[in-house]
Amino acid sequence: MPLFSEKSLIQALSAAFGSIASGTLFYPLNIVRLTLQVRSRREEGAEDSVVQVLMGIVRRQGVAGLFRGWSANTFTVAVSSFLYFYLHNALKIVYSRRRGGVDAYLSPLVHICIASVAAAVNVLLTTPLWVATTKLSIQTANEPALPNQVITGGFLKDKNPQDVSPDSVLPPPDTTCQRSLFTTLQGIYIAGGLNALWAGVVPSLCLISNPAIQTVTYEKLLAYWEQHGILGNHISTPIEIFIIAAFAKAVATVVTYPLQVIQSNLQVGEDKPFKEGSSSPHLRAIVERILHERGIGGLFAGLGAKMWQTVLNSAFMFMTYETLQRFITFVVTNRRQRVIGVGSGQRNRKYPTTIILYT
Repeated sequence: MPLFSEKSLIQALSAAFGSIASGTLFYPLNIVRLTLQVRSRREEGAEDSVVQVLMGIVRRQGVAGLFRGWSANTFTVAVSSFLYFYLHNALKIVYSRRRGGVDAYLSPLVHICIASVAAAVNVLLTTPLWVATTKLSIQTANEPALPNQVITGGFLKDKNPQDVSPDSVLPPPDTTCQRSLFTTLQGIYIAGGLNALWAGVVPSLCLISNPAIQTVTYEKLLAYWEQHGILGNHISTPIEIFIIAAFAKAVATVVTYPLQVIQSNLQVGEDKPFKEGSSSPHLRAIVERILHERGIGGLFAGLGAKMWQTVLNSAFMFMTYETLQRFITFVVTNRRQRVIGVGSGQRNRKYPTTIILYT
């Protein structure tokens, strides 16, 4: 079946490993971006630039503070990348075969639709993981247990007299509150139910335009460059892939950034934007609070950090992804060739003896 193919699996595994590598390399910038997105202007002593935020985090929490939530983020990124690239490639294969060929041409509109469907399915399946990951990234990994705070749904909140109970008071001040991805998911569910686990799913679904725009722009530019670029018909080098992927991600990020700010605020789930009678943040209240406190510029808070983080991250990921995909294809094809050669007693001319990864 087209949905279960070797090519889709190779692309998905390559994307997952590429995402892990790039996500780890540029993770501190992700922490800075999240900090700038969800911070209130009224916070005293709030840093405004990427460098100031980086230095502030190191000063308060040490270098480890730049990697808080890393393990949860790495797992979530790997799962999300695997799902998206697997679905994207599988859907392209299904469409191409229905059109009469494995490599049938995809118009930009069809390509965007396929990428959007893959992104939408990915969002619906992985939003709970991203909600928990965002909370872990924003909150310090080992927060001191203060006497005036309580645990609500696994997270620290200011204590009100009526909230105090033997089960809610934090342990003595010399202990810390350790959280993992799955205990955080459990805490979110206990505090707010399924709605809290899918907080921000609406802007996330709107944001499927981001990977769709990025993927289509990247693949079309890459194909054009390899066929009609200055060097003529050739296989792109890692540096060329890096530059093309960076440009594609920059375009997609600028277009969709305000939705990303709203999404981050919804997933963090601060007290102020909660709708009356609801345990999850309200979209309209979030937007109103951002505009009231920071103006229209608040919808682009952290754009500089985001551009550095997401453009470099995506460019490095696609470079790693393409390299791994070509290498795995090379290994699999040669292994298949050897098996066929042993079985038939000679080389099968259908399979080449070598694959050129780069020229």
